[in-house]
Amino acid sequence: MKTAFLNIFFFIAVASTLTGQTSIVGTWVCPLDKNEGFDKETTIFTEDGYYYSILSYLNGDEYGIGPDIFLGVYEFDGSTLSLYDMKNDNRSSFPVTERSGRTFTLADSNTGVQFQYHYQGKGGLDQNQRATLLSWENYRKLGGTWASSESILKVLPSLGILIIRVPGNPDFFKWGHYIVNGNELKLKEISIEETVFYTGTITAFNREDLTIVNNGEAENFKFKGGLNLDSTEAMMVQQYMNMNHRISMTAIDMIDGVQDFIWKRVDEYGNEQY
Repeated sequence: MKTAFLNIFFFIAVASTLTGQTSIVGTWVCPLDKNEGFDKETTIFTEDGYYYSILSYLNGDEYGIGPDIFLGVYEFDGSTLSLYDMKNDNRSSFPVTERSGRTFTLADSNTGVQFQYHYQGKGGLDQNQRATLLSWENYRKLGGTWASSESILKVLPSLGILIIRVPGNPDFFKWGHYIVNGNELKLKEISIEETVFYTGTITAFNREDLTIVNNGEAENFKFKGGLNLDSTEAMMVQQYMNMNHRISMTAIDMIDGVQDFIWKRVDEYGNEQY
């Protein structure tokens, strides 16, 4: 199974190659429709193939709203801008027209709406922006299965879950929500308390190797590809998804005041049981 881990590295490699041929590197600002509550979008395209986009709302500072942040890697061939959004794990492409050294126009092929971007300066990220981008890059790159001599990690970025198994011990099962802050990895219990039970530092991370240091001890993992969940893991993940669905539906019911799903006990023939 092709994972986001492999896709990101391919995308970065392509982006790095193309930026050398056709550059859109820089900081660009696009004024937005204030009637829709927006102010502007500021997007930074870096030389090493990353983008960082800041969507500001009208009077957002005054009302404590936003801004929204989008980030990932990009590819630009001179006529099409393709983006991989790390936060939302999706891809999109936009035709670029009327391009000059100071402006370019981007078209949304779904709506036909055009947006004009104006050059504001070099494409550099500050320390906080770099740290945020690194956090999301590490979060996505962890997707898949990793194995050391002592542990097996199965990571599902779509759910924010990391499963821990032990080679040769099928009864060992531990899991948690994982959080990445720069190179720091934290695991929190899947519970109401959400207690942190593991903290490690990622010291090396490439296409095949991952090294995590915890309490001064380094553990090296090799990438093993897709998840290949066994029956226990698949059952636990399914139960987790069912739980999230029930919580989401309950929240919706509380908001709109309508109970969308009513469950009744029935026998094998569908007759109601009381």
